[in-house]
Amino acid sequence: MKEIEFSVEINATKDKVWSVLWEGVSFRDWAGIIDEGTYMKGVMEEGNEIQFISSVNGYGVTDRIEKLIPNEFVLFRHSSDTQESGQLEREKEWTGGRFLRYIWME
Repeated sequence: MKEIEFSVEINATKDKVWSVLWEGVSFRDWAGIIDEGTYMKGVMEEGNEIQFISSVNGYGVTDRIEKLIPNEFVLFRHSSDTQESGQLEREKEWTGGRFLRYIWME
């Protein structure tokens, strides 16, 4: 499996960055760049399933939170692509893939 790594330096506290990434309107703002109208369904807790769904076309992905350290780290394991606002499984093309968000400050 191919690994890709990106990083960016942000002049803000970890708490602020975390809330922008995962809470309400600010999540929709940045996620909409990837897929217009994207929102998150589920509770950010380790072991839970989370869905990222496009309100425009109803397609999305279902992921399980494999590891979570609030304000620092979250690791998602992809379960399936979905349609009809996450109600139907569409495909498993990249099932098992991992998506990592890590916030680190010195």
